[in-house]
Amino acid sequence: MDFKKEIVMNAIDSDAFQTTATAAGYIYPEIWNKQVLGFVRDTIIVASYAKVYEDILGAPGDTLNVTVNAAPTAAAALTESTIVPIKAYAVTQVVFTPTEYGDAYQLTDKQARRAFYSIAEDMTKKLGYSLALIRDSNALSTITDGAGNTVNANGVVTSDIASSDLIDYDDIVDAMTAIRKDKLVPRTLILSPGQLGHLMKNAAFRDAAQYGGRETVLGGVLGKIAGIEIVWSTLITPSANVSKAVMLGYDLAGEGPFGFCPKSLPMIRSERHERERATDFVATEDWDYAVLRANGLCTILSYE
Repeated sequence: MDFKKEIVMNAIDSDAFQTTATAAGYIYPEIWNKQVLGFVRDTIIVASYAKVYEDILGAPGDTLNVTVNAAPTAAAALTESTIVPIKAYAVTQVVFTPTEYGDAYQLTDKQARRAFYSIAEDMTKKLGYSLALIRDSNALSTITDGAGNTVNANGVVTSDIASSDLIDYDDIVDAMTAIRKDKLVPRTLILSPGQLGHLMKNAAFRDAAQYGGRETVLGGVLGKIAGIEIVWSTLITPSANVSKAVMLGYDLAGEGPFGFCPKSLPMIRSERHERERATDFVATEDWDYAVLRANGLCTILSYE
């Protein structure tokens, strides 16, 4: 067999229309999947624990004053000749001063006509998420900055927190104790994802039977530990490798440690610009958060 002739007979001709040809690029369609992958969302959870005050919602006024009653001291012992002493009556107040928050997108008619999905609808969804995100971020900073109690992992000072100072069961108990000493009932602990991971690696938490059965550790997610609801928020992020969890304590009547005062409900409006052939989508909301009982809040600082 003549191998040289065989190779020539099976060779692709130089004029063959191949995928490498310039013209090939003109006839291949550029395919886009018709499903848009959703954006990654933070866990919006903190705001749901606030006590809501709607006194100035849609009503006149730029601030709301909330009266917080002060506990009286015990009565005094009397003798037959003793005059009953007059006690000073005391209350305190918390002031809510709402601030307006907003976000906006603009969409041209030309772009709207060329997209394979409703950009206007997606913009509206993102605006709603933006409002929820700033509300939750503000709620978190309000309760962490206004906490009346603090626990540091292993009892070290904040500046000395090191990689060995991870959050554990003792820190949770210490935070619960601090709140109970202030005559309140600890109920919820909000952690960072990293702190949650450290707890899930803790041998004490892996032993579900030790803390109340399989409902304590279910599907790799912490539910309740020592009667405390355990939740996590991606909005808690470490600063200099230190994360700050926060525990919420309630009074015996079930009133929470912080409040939310809306001045207006979240609203999304559209504004048409005919000459520019574009539409604005604008979202706004007016509200404020405030701490009602600082001693009902306890932060837990640990390494992450």
